[in-house]
Amino acid sequence: MAVAPADYELDMLLRFWRYPWNFVPEQLEAVYNDPLDIELMEPFVKLCQGDLSDEMMSARLSSLELIYRLNLVNRFGWNDESAEMFETVLGGDWASGLV
Repeated sequence: MAVAPADYELDMLLRFWRYPWNFVPEQLEAVYNDPLDIELMEPFVKLCQGDLSDEMMSARLSSLELIYRLNLVNRFGWNDESAEMFETVLGGDWASGLV
């Protein structure tokens, strides 16, 4: 069992929503075409953000995602899906809708 910072859980939620095909059955994927309801997530985002600026929070979430992606590439190799995800993360808009 591990204890992770709250922003790790936020990163997982954001990853789940952006790439549902990795996590949910195909018949449920359409639900994830809707945008995240930021108002419902706001208390959790504020908890994760703490004293971090929006830019720092976005960078922290992007770093967590980048680490996750690098581990996947290390385990399973490079593919087109990896390229798309890296472009999103490195493009700087990974957490733009949250902060």
